[in-house]
Amino acid sequence: RIEDNLPFAKDAPTETIGKSILDLSIQSLIDTYDHLDFKQLEKVAHMLHQSQHVMLYGTGQSLILAQDFQYKLYRLHRSAQLDNQTGFQHMTAFIDNDIKRVALMISYYGQGAENIKIIKSLKKNNIPIILITGPKNNPLIPYAHEVIQVPSQEELTKKMTSYSSRTAIQLVLDILFALIFSYDYDYNQKLVSGKIWLQEMINA
Repeated sequence: RIEDNLPFAKDAPTETIGKSILDLSIQSLIDTYDHLDFKQLEKVAHMLHQSQHVMLYGTGQSLILAQDFQYKLYRLHRSAQLDNQTGFQHMTAFIDNDIKRVALMISYYGQGAENIKIIKSLKKNNIPIILITGPKNNPLIPYAHEVIQVPSQEELTKKMTSYSSRTAIQLVLDILFALIFSYDYDYNQKLVSGKIWLQEMINA
């Protein structure tokens, strides 16, 4: 196995470093796939699909993963909100309206004080919360309605960067998006191919 925190040795040749990163990605994908509960993933995908608005939360590397997921939802013309500043993220948890919302929070460790404030506010406002995380001792877990845990692979203070955790969470998000896509397959295929936009232009 490739060591998650520091996947190559000092003075390793370029090709060895490249192969180590490739093997680490494959290792993380397989570990995560074998760990997943696909019934739960289907349940979460239905929650996201049936909501009128998805509220996304994440900081650091998790923010980048959330932005990628937001872009994918936009491609299906679905409403999704993500603020890149934690203060703004916290305020969105207080917005009260009549639309059917669901919150998706990405936090591998759950150590940030802002995340605790946000998830408590979401819980108080009765907004369903989906949490994608790693270690089982994440303090955010008690507040979430659905918790998707990827294998705990890296150590917060020892890792070189978020190789394994990023790959693991990206896989979960990609599977959730694929499931959402599959529920309206024909329509979504037309959306991403531009056929619906072209038809709207013709009818305008």
